[in-house]
Amino acid sequence: MKRKISDFRNMAREELLGNYLIPSFSVLSMALFVCCLSSPFYFTVYNVNNVASIVIFYVATFMINIISRLFFIGILYILMQITRHEKTSFANLLYAFTHKPDRFIKAIIFLLLIGIVVGLPLDILDYFSNKISFMNNDFSHIIILFLHMIIRLIIFLLFMPVYLLMIDNQEIKGMEAVKKSFFLMKGHRKNLFLLVMSFFGWLLLGIISFGFAFLWVTPYFFTSVIYYYYYITNQIPESETYKEYYV
Repeated sequence: MKRKISDFRNMAREELLGNYLIPSFSVLSMALFVCCLSSPFYFTVYNVNNVASIVIFYVATFMINIISRLFFIGILYILMQITRHEKTSFANLLYAFTHKPDRFIKAIIFLLLIGIVVGLPLDILDYFSNKISFMNNDFSHIIILFLHMIIRLIIFLLFMPVYLLMIDNQEIKGMEAVKKSFFLMKGHRKNLFLLVMSFFGWLLLGIISFGFAFLWVTPYFFTSVIYYYYYITNQIPESETYKEYYV
């Protein structure tokens, strides 16, 4: 049965009502951890501008991205438990670290490498734009950042279900989940794109609130995505909200 984009948002909003504390605190904890971990490297690369510092910066960023995505998988697990009316806790933020983390890491590295390879020309352009005096560096940085966001969006549209599939099936391996998610998304990318775009206003709210609104918007967005995942995989969790929209 075909669903409206608003259906997934409505289900997410109703399911999260009264259940925001754990996912929001998890988002905050992940953000603070990543910020504390990455700050020294950002300070180094902007104050010691040489090849060695740049290499260290990118290697550190890659490792921090792996760690942050492991935490992110924990947030997805918490949200899936909420949608299925299962008991959850803040400790589940460490889910990916304690449930065969190697398979998650393989998928994470593959997706990160795709982003790096596709975005490398932009990084090279950004580096050389700093060396060209007649270029407006601030403007070029904004354009390159925007293009990086487009690349991330495309990767998300191609491989959205990867981590959700691995949470649902602990036996599925990283690359197997990547391949399955790619084929699973065929015919569903347009609606996922529309779902993502429907949150554009909430994204702006998160920015103008200096990130505080993301504590609420992030669980809301990814719970909507999880319901879309349920829809394309023909799953019906034991949730009254889900039944209300799918009967």
